[in-house]
Amino acid sequence: MIQLELVRRNIREGWWLWFWCALTLGALGWLHVWVTARIDADGMRDLLENFRDFEKFLPVSFDELITYSGRIGQFYNEPTVLVCMLAWVIARGSDVVSGQLDRGTLEMVLAQPVSRLQVFWSHAIVTIVGALLLPLVAWCGISAGIARSVIEEPVPGTTIIVPLLDMEVRNPFVERRLVEVPLSERVTPQEFFPAVTILASLGICFAGIAMLLSSLDRFRRRTIGLVTGFFMFQFILRLAALSHSSLNWLLNFTVLSVYDPNKFVIYWTKDPSLLWQLGLYDAEGRYAGLGPLGAHLLMLGIGITSMLAAAYIFKRRDLPAPV
Repeated sequence: MIQLELVRRNIREGWWLWFWCALTLGALGWLHVWVTARIDADGMRDLLENFRDFEKFLPVSFDELITYSGRIGQFYNEPTVLVCMLAWVIARGSDVVSGQLDRGTLEMVLAQPVSRLQVFWSHAIVTIVGALLLPLVAWCGISAGIARSVIEEPVPGTTIIVPLLDMEVRNPFVERRLVEVPLSERVTPQEFFPAVTILASLGICFAGIAMLLSSLDRFRRRTIGLVTGFFMFQFILRLAALSHSSLNWLLNFTVLSVYDPNKFVIYWTKDPSLLWQLGLYDAEGRYAGLGPLGAHLLMLGIGITSMLAAAYIFKRRDLPAPV
């Protein structure tokens, strides 16, 4: 049974880190929506046309990205969002064993009437709950931004649709006028639930990896370095795989290949049933990669398996004496 006092102790130790990460994500989510609402879709389209060669680096097309759902969903790919999540899971995950060994506090904790598994899971539960709450805080910031933002759209009749190009262009015979419309009439907060869950899954994945390496080491700084290096290596593999079609096989060796929050948001807007697919298939029925459900299960499987392995190693490991 998990000792409540150990849980409270871990909450006190990690509270300030989680608070500042949550504050950053919530404020940044609101700011991202506020800025998005003030960028005209036509101006966004003209801007992206200058970077058409970089479309291959994105999980969605530019036409999907310029929609309000696509632009807001891009928030979950922002470096600051990933840094806040990784800062929490790596900092707390690395502390589960090697951090306490490094500080010399683990021997004192185990001298109390608690088992090693109680110490481990008390720490792990706080880390997992924190990783689940951070994406929710970011979603709350986005929801607040959607509720309070307005957008400017052309008055009906001032634009015409070109069927051959499937584009909406300005009507040259009518004066262009704009009207303010609440952003909540164009997007809903529920559309971004898939991005919330995949970010939480990413956090649990790397929390498990951090705990596994922590259970094998005695120096926290080395554990943090190894987990950070592993993430950067995974990121480089994805970047290299997307840079040229001849390197696409590298996507099989990086867990980040299935982290596509923006794509999952687009799936929600098109057909929510797509989110329950384990695998994706092309028009000819050939396997084209993991679907949204498969991506979630892969990340959660890596994280939970790593945690279980870390708990087993910590339970049987001979702990070194504090230096």
